[in-house]
Amino acid sequence: MSKKQSSSSSPSYNKVAGILALIAIFIAGILGLIRFIFELFDGNVNFGRVGSALSLVSNVCLLLAVIMISWQALVSLRLKHKTVWYVIYWIIVVCAILGIVGFSLSI
Repeated sequence: MSKKQSSSSSPSYNKVAGILALIAIFIAGILGLIRFIFELFDGNVNFGRVGSALSLVSNVCLLLAVIMISWQALVSLRLKHKTVWYVIYWIIVVCAILGIVGFSLSI
């Protein structure tokens, strides 16, 4: 028997988070593998602007995936003073985004 297809063709929330995480791991893995191969042969590799841009994309995708998954977990918890926790969560998210963007721009 075939599985029942959903009526909407848009990807689910979890699927989007998974795809973002997969993109992040793929880019980080390729950059890491290339760096490792060059270091094996006593070589020095500098990816330049392309490497910085790919690293930024990887970090942003990973951060978005973590934000999506952690938001879903926070919403599903039974916490007292949920509004306070939501505000704290979004302050932490903004700090993380500023940290990644600021770190990437300083390189």
